[in-house]
Amino acid sequence: MSFLSQKEPVIMSQRPYATMVTNFDSTEQKHSWERLLQQAQSQEDERSSAQNISSTTLPSVEELWHTRTCESLLNAHTSFATHFAGIIRTAYLYCPQIMLSDAEVCDGLFFLALGPNTVNSLLGKSYKDGPSIIISGRSDSFEECLFNFTLSTVGAVQAKAQKAAKRDDCLHNAIEKCPAMPDQYTIRPLEYCALDCTISYTDALSQPAEFYQNLTEKINLWKQQQIGNLPEIITFAFSSFF
Repeated sequence: MSFLSQKEPVIMSQRPYATMVTNFDSTEQKHSWERLLQQAQSQEDERSSAQNISSTTLPSVEELWHTRTCESLLNAHTSFATHFAGIIRTAYLYCPQIMLSDAEVCDGLFFLALGPNTVNSLLGKSYKDGPSIIISGRSDSFEECLFNFTLSTVGAVQAKAQKAAKRDDCLHNAIEKCPAMPDQYTIRPLEYCALDCTISYTDALSQPAEFYQNLTEKINLWKQQQIGNLPEIITFAFSSFF
């Protein structure tokens, strides 16, 4: 089922097992976040004007992930959590099992900004309760979904890039001159809503050789269960990339 709006009445003769909510699409989450950010910035400007002081510029999406930036924004402007609470609580009332794709969580601004504990608290749930959110992905575990969503082998990226390289000389050169081996890893080319950036095939294939080598070493250790923190590896990959 698709829950199109938190205000639409829904009449059903049988309660569904799970519902998917279009508001949770990662692009839709980004658009909602940007609208709320504009409103919050207007409030900041009005407050500063009334007090005759300089206005504070609120962080953009790409600046959210600096140390404590996101936490400070959410504490100062509760409209973000309130907006999301209205959507997820309405979905929960409609159906106690909410179906999400791995992309909606891995690249969802509200889910990443608020975190699982806050999302559970918005639903009145604790760790002792059964899960209300079901994640549908193409891997056996959420960790593997996160891995496949953000990372890829260089060979897989080159194969997909070949199809787009016929009329793109820069991309063709990137494929030919990439210093990595096909079995080494890179960031998956994608439009990342949570980072407000797009990583192209050329970007993914044009990094220094050390980038691919270091990332591959960390991933191999993770796969061998010698290190266990995949989010730290992904953080390393993106911070090195940028």
